[in-house]
Amino acid sequence: MKKLILIFTVLSSMWISNIAYADTNVVRICHGNGGFPPYHFYSEQVTKGPMQGVTIDMLKILFAQLKLEYFVKPVPWKRCYESTVDARSFDIIADGSYNLQRAELFYYSIPLYNLTPSIFLANKDRLSFPIKSPEQITGLKLCANRGTNLEGYGLREPNISLITFSIKNGLEMLERSRCEGFLSLQEIVQVITL
Repeated sequence: MKKLILIFTVLSSMWISNIAYADTNVVRICHGNGGFPPYHFYSEQVTKGPMQGVTIDMLKILFAQLKLEYFVKPVPWKRCYESTVDARSFDIIADGSYNLQRAELFYYSIPLYNLTPSIFLANKDRLSFPIKSPEQITGLKLCANRGTNLEGYGLREPNISLITFSIKNGLEMLERSRCEGFLSLQEIVQVITL
């Protein structure tokens, strides 16, 4: 499967003009709330309070240099995207991923890191390896987190149950046989399961 390029989604027109933040003078940033270590995550798996991580540290440095006020709020990915599309609640998405549909809506920065779209399986006996095409996993009951960018998997949302709200929850659903395969990013799952 192709490597998915995760990027820091930036509505750069906000910096070109004062229109996007003229009313509040505060840049509003969202990212997922399920944890995406080492980029953004709650310390000690607590799901309250501020998140920490590489992206959070980078935002501090960036906005200090820009001399702009900002706030970062973790929200479910789907709500983060929808609330940024119409600038209703947010101006920037941190740690968002690229796909053609999103490219029509947002300006993107350069890629900050590359991650590998992967499938985690409960029962490997039903498949032949290596998995090189989406057709090989047709018929499996698949799940992914709400708001997951499925382009890197070559799959369409109607074929996927978007019932999980975090990677940890997705792996638990897999363990309880609520899903036969969980779609997530290899490097992030490795950090979470260490």
